[in-house]
Amino acid sequence: MKTIFFTLLFIPLFSGNVFISVNPVIFPNVKDIPSVMKKNNQSLFYIERSKNKNRVYYDANINANGKLDIEQPIDVYWLNLEENYGKRGELSYIQEKLAYGYKSVKISDKLFEIKLKAFDKRPINLLIDNKGKIKAQIKIQGKQALLHHLFIKATDKGLATTVQYIELFGTDIYTKTEIYEKIIP
Repeated sequence: MKTIFFTLLFIPLFSGNVFISVNPVIFPNVKDIPSVMKKNNQSLFYIERSKNKNRVYYDANINANGKLDIEQPIDVYWLNLEENYGKRGELSYIQEKLAYGYKSVKISDKLFEIKLKAFDKRPINLLIDNKGKIKAQIKIQGKQALLHHLFIKATDKGLATTVQYIELFGTDIYTKTEIYEKIIP
């Protein structure tokens, strides 16, 4: 029963999207993860929410050989930025399965397609460049961009959550300019 209820909460999260483009805004520092959180991983992007300052981070999961872990290419975790500042937290089962988890498909040795559970209409490509750096690439305003972060504006009423909009922040891969898109479900 809980699974069905939570599924119903997240299905409308990204359906019937309306896209609004506005001028790019200045991004907060993407690399502000305390060093104890990073392990050997490479920071990719994070999700901020209007509910509180805590973030969900998505890091490239680097194995002991210094390579991307093919079975689990992304390490997803909470970073507490309010109480217990800097404390890492793992996703709950429900958060992983219905909201912040992901599915990955290996396209080639240097390309993985990632779909976030609650945002699967816009795939994210993990690309490994010639220097071994891993980047998260997504379409923003119809242009290929490196993803910095997402912001989700939502309101909670009891157990129900209503998403008002999602914002995507990134850098256009060709012009190297900041790019922004607001999606209204």
